[in-house]
Amino acid sequence: APKDIDLSPVVTGFGRIPPHYKLCVIPRSSV
Repeated sequence: APKDIDLSPVVTGFGRIPPHYKLCVIPRSSV
């Protein structure tokens, strides 16, 4: 199923998000 293939890289990407990247996303979400 194409959906499963799409979700795999997405989940892996979120798991590999570096700390500095999270810091950049948090302020944007607050604004």
